[in-house]
Amino acid sequence: AYPDATRARSQPAFGAGAIFVGSQSGLVYAFDMETGCTRWQFQASSEVRNGLTLEPWDTDAESIDPLLFFGDLTGNQYAVSALTGELRWKQRIDDHSAATMTAAAELSDGVLYVPSHGLTALELAADGRSFKQKWRSSRLRPGTASPLVHRDRIYSLNSAGVLTCGDVDSGKRLWQLRLD
Repeated sequence: AYPDATRARSQPAFGAGAIFVGSQSGLVYAFDMETGCTRWQFQASSEVRNGLTLEPWDTDAESIDPLLFFGDLTGNQYAVSALTGELRWKQRIDDHSAATMTAAAELSDGVLYVPSHGLTALELAADGRSFKQKWRSSRLRPGTASPLVHRDRIYSLNSAGVLTCGDVDSGKRLWQLRLD
């Protein structure tokens, strides 16, 4: 059971021997996959209901500290250590009063594509402790579906059934198609 919560709606992520999940109370948990015991928990500012995104890592590296990315209902994006739950950074992505995070962010080639009342591309520093905004586009706004990156394109599907294709380098919309 989740303390102070009646539901958990986030899609879990797994890796490094743990399952990661968010909750209505804003607690994000790392549960050991073998025992089910809590490894760590992190308190976000509000409900975490979007999918969590785990950074891939090189299994041959001497020391690893992959990041776990997620957003909260009030439009904050977080990066925490997947091993310890320690906060690396937190950023309000959009100042719009209706900005929420319901779709999972997409990580591709060191860029985190964050859906929140639009789509924002954050270029991550090599150590993961900071980022630089690459671009922001309201024309690539997804609904509850997470964006998808393939090669040099990013695709998003909004709540009205419009599929949009954009350029990953500029955020420029390349085409749109209404699905029937």
